[in-house]
Amino acid sequence: MDSANLIQTVLNGRTGPITVNGTQYGGNMPSWRGQLSDAQIAAVLTYVRTAWQNGAPAVSEDQVAAARAPEALSVPSSLPLSARPAINPLVKERTCIRR
Repeated sequence: MDSANLIQTVLNGRTGPITVNGTQYGGNMPSWRGQLSDAQIAAVLTYVRTAWQNGAPAVSEDQVAAARAPEALSVPSSLPLSARPAINPLVKERTCIRR
C-alpha cells in the first residue's frame, strides 16, 4: 500500500468528499504541516497503518521529509479537485535544522 497520499493528507489537509472502498465521506482534515515534525507525522502514520490489524509498512521520517519538499506539492492537473490536497496558505513552514 502506497503511503504518499496519506502523508500528503496529513501534511496539507483535505477538504470535500472522498470515496473509500465505495463509500463516500465528507468533512475536513486540517493541515499538520506547521505543527508536527517529520518524525511525529511518521510515528502517527505508522501507528495508524499498523494498528487495528492493519498490516501496512511503517512510514519513515525520510518519506515525510520528501513529501514536505516543494516539488512534492506538484499535483497532476488530471487529478479531480476533491482528490487534491488542500493547502492552507496561512500555515507557515517551521524552519528546522537537520543533522
